[in-house]
Amino acid sequence: TPRFFLNAEGLSDQAALRIELLDAREQPIEKFSGADAAIISENGFRTPIPFSNQWQPDDAPCSVRFRVIFDGASASDIALSALYVTFE
Repeated sequence: TPRFFLNAEGLSDQAALRIELLDAREQPIEKFSGADAAIISENGFRTPIPFSNQWQPDDAPCSVRFRVIFDGASASDIALSALYVTFE
């Protein structure tokens, strides 16, 4: 099962990252985009990306892309340095 993480700083109540998962054709993956996107507003190293839905291996596409939206009045303060996936 994949787990998603990121490294970022400059996050706050006024600067957040909205993370969505897309398929190989860059179409949003249901339950991991739109209203179900993960939102991160705290700085961190190897910060788990908190999707509200569980990844179901049987429904998983063969490849995944990230869409990262820099959100908030202070979005220009955000420094995103890495997105990564581990398999457990």
